[in-house]
Amino acid sequence: MALWRDDALYARTFDPADPANGAQIVSCDGVPIREFLLDRLELYNFRPAEAGQWWTRPSQLFYAHAGVTRAQPRSCTFLYADSFEETRSLDWRALSRQEHTFRRDAMYGEAEPIALSEPREGIFFIGLQDFQPDADAIADYETLFEDVAARRKELLSAKALVLDLRNNQGGSSRWSERLAQLLWGESSLEARRHVSPEVHWRNSRENILHMERVAARLRQEGDAQLASWVDRVTAGMRASSKRKKPLFAQSAIGAPAPDRTSNSAIGDPATDFAAPVYVITPGYCASACLDALDLFTLYENVRLIGAPTSADSTYMDARVSDLSHGPGRVVIPIKVYVGRQRLWGEIYEPDIVMRDLDWSTQSFLNRIERDLSGAEETTRVVSGR
Repeated sequence: MALWRDDALYARTFDPADPANGAQIVSCDGVPIREFLLDRLELYNFRPAEAGQWWTRPSQLFYAHAGVTRAQPRSCTFLYADSFEETRSLDWRALSRQEHTFRRDAMYGEAEPIALSEPREGIFFIGLQDFQPDADAIADYETLFEDVAARRKELLSAKALVLDLRNNQGGSSRWSERLAQLLWGESSLEARRHVSPEVHWRNSRENILHMERVAARLRQEGDAQLASWVDRVTAGMRASSKRKKPLFAQSAIGAPAPDRTSNSAIGDPATDFAAPVYVITPGYCASACLDALDLFTLYENVRLIGAPTSADSTYMDARVSDLSHGPGRVVIPIKVYVGRQRLWGEIYEPDIVMRDLDWSTQSFLNRIERDLSGAEETTRVVSGR
């Protein structure tokens, strides 16, 4: 596996005894590695202006879908710890099941369950791997929320709480919102957010049909609550369409759009939750994963650990349609955020950059314990492209 850390690319091998394990990859096919990545990986929608993309897309260097190896290297040069360089020819073949597991774990880290646990004394851990849960995962979230509510007094005095977004590919922001309300308090969270952004839904016939299909799928998957919310949005879209309005305006949290004529400050009710919170951020964090960070980082007791994130636009909830004349597909966002505090293209930089090639849970816990002891000193940065 090729893994980007800071400003260089490193190799992690299936056999840990391989001399290339941990070596820097300096070039491929005789081309300096940064130039090679920018040229070849453009085929895979590489967005190099987003820092988080560097922590994810270069991992395709030694991995290709069957039959799509024309852009992949035939040889690469490795720089070892003793400054010795070696160029190796690459042998392309199908992965074994064990190698598939190695690739997944090397790129994404371990997939911790959606649950509250205490892996080390006083350090609690919550897996937030999936914001697009199926029926089983929805049940896991309900159990998680019950456990957080029941054990909140323990969390108040914890050494630390870790919120793990590894493997998270976005989905619905309601899961992170419910967790934030339980941890910091609903009134405190709503006050800190001040005014929620509006969401404007485009009322085209195709978009309304798409929303109807989404609600049906959610019910089939066992998420009746979210399906009912989609029904309400769809009804608003239909009503706006009948009134000849192209957009249906709604607040981001599901209520009717608020009166935005007043910008007066809202008081901030205090929260009693001040224990250190560490949020693990992967490079591919976008969409609802970024929404979660928008909420969590409202509080001073939160530190981000991991990689810089990816970014998104204010256009969301895309549907995909085949082109009617010839090969190709079109991706159509059906809503847009208006007044969102995080702007188009903004990313989150971690307080603690996890440069280790090992992104296992134990590796993160070790790094967090070092930070708790005062060994780390960093400042969060939110930056745009």
